[in-house]
Amino acid sequence: MVRLRNVHEIGPADGLRYSGHMVQAVRRHPHLAHEAPDDAEAYVSRWQAYRRLRTAKRVAHQGYVREHLIVDNGQAIGKADAWPQLFPNNESSALIGERPIRLAYWHQWPSQSGAEDIGHHAMTDLMHVATAPPLKADSLWLVALPEDAAKVAVLRGLGFLSQGPPQSYEIGDAVTVPRQLWVRHDTHYM
Repeated sequence: MVRLRNVHEIGPADGLRYSGHMVQAVRRHPHLAHEAPDDAEAYVSRWQAYRRLRTAKRVAHQGYVREHLIVDNGQAIGKADAWPQLFPNNESSALIGERPIRLAYWHQWPSQSGAEDIGHHAMTDLMHVATAPPLKADSLWLVALPEDAAKVAVLRGLGFLSQGPPQSYEIGDAVTVPRQLWVRHDTHYM
């Protein structure tokens, strides 16, 4: 069963165990260096992964960032985040709303259908996190690689709409390749 584990709630023993899982997840994700290069670098060894989880726990404790591990049958297989951030590239504020929340997720996947199933569960849970207190988003957004068919299918299935053509977005995640912007405004229906 796929679920999200808030890094703020992960103790030291689980943190060590999940750190090893995350290193394996990064190695099994063929496009992570393009999709999330910061994570690809952070999870190269168990020690670095553990340090990354501890840092994420400390940051989550201090503010509104919600970082989660995607866990399937007790094994960490990816990461999902929600945090307040304005739209990238000075997109029109009419698209944003007053409380936009940026979402992001990645995970290892066994197949296209498996990737869609895992992504759907992770995004549904993440959308609930983003629209509940203290975040209370009135719009959700994320960027995705246009060639990531599984993520595109998940986003369309959850009511996200693509905005304009793919382009390079400077959002602080070190990705330089063009990505598609996806937005969902009707958060009160979740």
